[in-house]
Amino acid sequence: MTPSTSNFVLGVLSESEKQTIAAGLNDVIMDHLMDVVDRDGATELMLRSGSTKAIQPGSWIVNCTGYLMARGHPYEPYVSDSGAVVSIQPRSATLHLPAFMGYFLAHLLFLGKLRDVPLYEIDVEDLRTKSRAVFPYTVFALVQHNLSLIFDSVPSKVFGECGLDFDTWYPLPRRLASTARFMLTHRRVRERQRRVLDTVRERFDVRCGPLTHE
Repeated sequence: MTPSTSNFVLGVLSESEKQTIAAGLNDVIMDHLMDVVDRDGATELMLRSGSTKAIQPGSWIVNCTGYLMARGHPYEPYVSDSGAVVSIQPRSATLHLPAFMGYFLAHLLFLGKLRDVPLYEIDVEDLRTKSRAVFPYTVFALVQHNLSLIFDSVPSKVFGECGLDFDTWYPLPRRLASTARFMLTHRRVRERQRRVLDTVRERFDVRCGPLTHE
């Protein structure tokens, strides 16, 4: 729906789904939503360009503005020096989405292992600024590397009960095959993923590596 984009980056969306959504749209506005206000009995969208657009009564508004594009977050490590505080934010990301970080880091925290497992953290805000092309592939390597470490550190039911797992969308035979492949190969490819992440850190001068505490 956005003419200037060239790929879906980390969006879980197929070409056919995109076409279905496009077919149901009446209007596409290439602007930035700032606010929604009630004025003289009407509801209006306030846009960054200064323009406004009235919307129909009873409309639903889902505002995802700034989810990945926001800047200026202060750095905070994903776990504090004491090990008592977990921070889910893009300056010290350990997985690809906040929901996944919250789920797996919480399990490591309550198991008393969060400071001991050498997860890689990455400043995704800085990396996206320096190389949008490299960003998604770096995140893929980060996810595979850290999930491999987490898998070896938590009970198997943590993965089995993860309602965020996209594999559950598929038939059981396909899920079993992918699970078996992961179990057989995840340790073997971990070193390669680590080298990828280290190369990104050196080439783009971004925070990308195991968390160090004072």
